Amino acid sequence: MPASSVVKHPHRLLILRFSALGDVAMTVPVVASLAAQYPQMQITVASQPFLAPLFEHIAPNVQFFGADIRKTYRGLHGLWQLSRTAAFNDCDAVADLHDVLRTKILRCFLRLRGKRLAVIDKHRREKRLLVEHKIFRPLPTSFALYAETLARLGLTAALEALERLDGEYLTLSRQRRDE
Repeated sequence: MPASSVVKHPHRLLILRFSALGDVAMTVPVVASLAAQYPQMQITVASQPFLAPLFEHIAPNVQFFGADIRKTYRGLHGLWQLSRTAAFNDCDAVADLHDVLRTKILRCFLRLRGKRLAVIDKHRREKRLLVEHKIFRPLPTSFALYAETLARLGLTAALEALERLDGEYLTLSRQRRDE
């Protein structure tokens, strides 16, 4: 493989996920795995401010940026202001783990500044076909979709570690139930 085709991983990564508690909570194990694998990389997660406690004690190289998209950064002008904050300006690459209108607009602003971007493929068409009973195959998990998105930036999120975390959680919940 020629040296020019090798994708270098970013030094400062911005992860976008503005959503409900459960959806953002599903990013925590992926961010933790990424932080452990790339301790020299600074990872900033941008989400709604009330979700900050989810990311407080993950790793020293993980920060949280609370963006109040319903008040402070509301509308097109607010998104423009958000895209000009230090968290957004200081990153080398952006992983959009949401892919909704708000993050699409942010990506346009960031693309104008030359930021590397990776966007989640939510398999919307396949989900629709599954609901309409036109296909009958399992779809990728959210964890796998997040890992795919990060791979486009040259990063590897160890899904094996996520499975172990899940196994440990199941073990702990069984112990508590048996007590």
